[in-house]
Amino acid sequence: MSLTVQIFTCPKCNRGEFRSLPGPDGKAFCPWCGDGVTGGTAPPPPPAAPAPEPVPATAPALVAETRVVDDGPLRDRIAELTKRCEQAEAELQRELEKKQQIKQVVAVEMKRLEAAAAEARTLALRKEEEHRTALAGLGRLEADLQAERRKVEDLSGVRSLVEGMEKSVRRLEAENVQLREGRDAAVKEAEHLKSDLAKAEAERGELRKKLAAAEARIETLKDASVELSDLKAERRRLEKERAEFQVKAASLQSEVEKRDRRVGELQMLVKTLGERLNDLTRRLRV
Repeated sequence: MSLTVQIFTCPKCNRGEFRSLPGPDGKAFCPWCGDGVTGGTAPPPPPAAPAPEPVPATAPALVAETRVVDDGPLRDRIAELTKRCEQAEAELQRELEKKQQIKQVVAVEMKRLEAAAAEARTLALRKEEEHRTALAGLGRLEADLQAERRKVEDLSGVRSLVEGMEKSVRRLEAENVQLREGRDAAVKEAEHLKSDLAKAEAERGELRKKLAAAEARIETLKDASVELSDLKAERRRLEKERAEFQVKAASLQSEVEKRDRRVGELQMLVKTLGERLNDLTRRLRV
């Protein structure tokens, strides 16, 4: 931040020039309309003060009261508020970046888990369908077996047919064993998929907790944003007070200059009166 007073002209209200300290962005606030103004210029150097004339020994000493305006605490306060605003903005930016990263990670993980859960559900449905198909085939085979057995009982005299049916029965029993084994494997696979789905649901719950924590952090950041807005409003108010203070300082400076000129005139008058008094004294002695 520059500490050099510059001269600004507000193009919005066009009420003349004013002196102000530029902010970190090079802007100064107009004391009439409060608008931010840029393009300040350095003020011209003050004219050199004339050397004071010697005061005669016989003239009384005149002491001019001067007022010293110290704006150091105001500048320190403005600098501290500016630093706090910058720190709050940097902290808010970092927290927003962290929030975006957390959201991205959560979104990617949620998509992956949803895809895995959908795949597990599809596989489980396919296994269940295959199991139902196998059970239906087994039921049909058992019905066929019962029908064939009834036929065997009806055709007890046909031994060859019985032997063929027994072979079919043994084959069907072997297929039944295989189907049962396949059904058991499908049941185990379905249980495994259910456990994986439960794990996925647990991970999803954890991610939801993390998302809730992130949202709580976002609410905290919103409170920080409100505080930052208050600090910015306080900064604008201080800038406006600083501009009014500088206007008052300029007015006091003009009054001091007028008083200095009046003192100079009084000193000239005292000098003239002293010379006349000395002349009268010399005449009286003569």
